[in-house]
Amino acid sequence: MRSLITILFFTALHLSAQSGETLKELGDGWYEVMGTSSLENLTLEQATRKAQDNACREAIEHFSGVQVSSSSSYVMGESERMDIDKYSQIINSVSAGLILEKMPLIKPRIIPGSTDIEVKLKVKVGQQKGKHDPKFKLRSSLDREYYKHGEEMTISVTPSMDCYLNILNFSSNDSVYILFPNKLLKNNFIRSGQTFLLPSEEDRDRGIRFRVGLLPGKDEDLEMIKILATKENIPFTALSSISTIGTYESTQSDIIGWIIDIPRDQMVESDLQYWIHK
Repeated sequence: MRSLITILFFTALHLSAQSGETLKELGDGWYEVMGTSSLENLTLEQATRKAQDNACREAIEHFSGVQVSSSSSYVMGESERMDIDKYSQIINSVSAGLILEKMPLIKPRIIPGSTDIEVKLKVKVGQQKGKHDPKFKLRSSLDREYYKHGEEMTISVTPSMDCYLNILNFSSNDSVYILFPNKLLKNNFIRSGQTFLLPSEEDRDRGIRFRVGLLPGKDEDLEMIKILATKENIPFTALSSISTIGTYESTQSDIIGWIIDIPRDQMVESDLQYWIHK
């Protein structure tokens, strides 16, 4: 088990007044927006990502009129500093809005006379239609939070209504793997109150297993399982490669584009982050 040296809770700062106009509406959900973040205790890459996240939140708040809170935790592990808010744009993402497209307009730059970094983005914000159905819920869990490289994972899901399950794995290399349904397990209809296991004992007997793994050069990493349940079967079609066990691969932007078209009262989601280490 990894040694956790310290946990620092950091509340993201919103855009700096030094930047002048921080947000400009371009129409049709498009914005030019500035974002800042302190470089203190962060690498340039981490601070840049934080500044971009702040800019995206600013655009979503302006678009939806809903304040988007951010509480990021940094965990100092044995090998490197890990940002466990790395999936902030896709965790329970439907409540206020989604960033559909994002492009940098300037290179990240340090604000003169400060230790803050500044970015400028062009982003497109979208939002699902309708309101969440409070009777539609998911109870979900992993068999553990920490895994060693190569260990098997089991996912448990219990819906409150009859539904169709989609289980996705957001990898640290920005790829998204559709774990379920897949070529070998095609029927994703689950009854209300039924506890679904992926993989089940029957699946294991057939040789179906899901093993976690570190990318080359990594000693530890953070990834996320996202579970989406829909009242109707809404197949995801923007698929690319297929793995040896029949799972599909896609991109975060394609997944977000798929989610945005599903009415909110027709779906519910759950997010489960987990660590991998040597």
